[in-house]
Amino acid sequence: MMSRSLIQLIVALAVLAGAIALYSFWYVQVAKETKHSIELLSQIDATVQSAVTAAETSDTLAALAADEAAIQGYRVKLADIVSFLERIEGTGRTLGTSVEVISVSDKPGADGRIALTVRILGSFDTVLRTLGAIEYGPYDSRITNLTFDTPATGGAWTAVAALSLAVDAP
Repeated sequence: MMSRSLIQLIVALAVLAGAIALYSFWYVQVAKETKHSIELLSQIDATVQSAVTAAETSDTLAALAADEAAIQGYRVKLADIVSFLERIEGTGRTLGTSVEVISVSDKPGADGRIALTVRILGSFDTVLRTLGAIEYGPYDSRITNLTFDTPATGGAWTAVAALSLAVDAP
């Protein structure tokens, strides 16, 4: 028969082998779950980064929309050109001049601008103030040509100004 020590050794080796097998099983399971959790963390990071990028893009688009609205505010709508011309004439009356629209182009050019010519009658100071009010008004306009004239006997000054006006055509 086997000695008691040998039986205890065999039982101890069996328990050790079982413990090693159990430890190896759990080690493999923990390694799989660790790998899975790393993949999930990577996916979460990518999702968070996508959300941050989307929020930044949304903020940028909102800022661009506000900037575009501000820029469009400086352009006269083609449908509102008559009220714009009336406003120019009203500005002249307010400043003590007579503003007469001589010509207006019917279509914007390739640059999105129309040509406009006005005649301003009044004293030298009021004519210059009216020109300044037209050129530096709350819209995108440029004086492209300007002539001054006064009768030889004195009297009212006449300015004829060719303007280029940015329009917002439909």
